[in-house]
Amino acid sequence: PVSLEEVYKLSKRLKNKKASANDSLSNEIIKLAVEVMPSYFEKLFNKILSNGHFPSLWSKGFIVPIYKSGSNIDPNNYRGICISSCLGKFFTLIMNERLNKYLDENNIMSNCQIGFRKNYRTADHLLVLKTLIDYYKSKRKPIFACFIDFKKAYDSVWRESLFFKLILNGCSKRFIRLMLSMYSSYDCS
Repeated sequence: PVSLEEVYKLSKRLKNKKASANDSLSNEIIKLAVEVMPSYFEKLFNKILSNGHFPSLWSKGFIVPIYKSGSNIDPNNYRGICISSCLGKFFTLIMNERLNKYLDENNIMSNCQIGFRKNYRTADHLLVLKTLIDYYKSKRKPIFACFIDFKKAYDSVWRESLFFKLILNGCSKRFIRLMLSMYSSYDCS
């Protein structure tokens, strides 16, 4: 179950001045509410966990185009971000924290995977790369590197495979059911 400690601790990580979609609850309001009635959030989040159903209101959002670079008339130079419920994002922050903790404690994630992980830095990989380059240069041997930037990688993830891997790695059926509920009901327009 979600604890009061999790609610308090993770509410502090909610960033101010973030847009909210349909429920009009900003992170600032949520943080104030956590101070006044933390048990409300504990009970709400535990109800969602036990039901295994992500609230449909939290699954609705709208897409705002954010300009990246290049010609501003080329739609490929924009990336869409979905403005959704801050309360839903608070709940998913708790779920994400739990999943990362589970993956770390059970040594499921490769040490080579550093993206979006606590206590891992891009600079770590840069140091390894520089060390390898220096080593091979000192030995006057060739070294080859290949860097790939997958376009729209998130959009092309085979989610069913990820859920299957979570099951194989011992994630609870309740957690998987909740994740399936979250990802099958998202609706951004």
